[in-house]
Amino acid sequence: MNQEQLTLALAGALFGAMLLGWVLRWIFGHLNAGPRVDLAEHHALVARFAAAEAEIAELRARLDSREPDAAP
Repeated sequence: MNQEQLTLALAGALFGAMLLGWVLRWIFGHLNAGPRVDLAEHHALVARFAAAEAEIAELRARLDSREPDAAP
């Protein structure tokens, strides 16, 4: 095997390794992608969470305003 054949063999092996890595990465990415998230559902959930936080803040404020009245 002369130098030119060795160079072509190494270049082919490196290209094959790169191609194999790319294909395996693509397969791995598709297998582990997880569930797709619906943005409308996500926005609705964020809105519900914000409303719940506002309600908690309101209830805490009402509780804090009533606590001094309950003290003897």
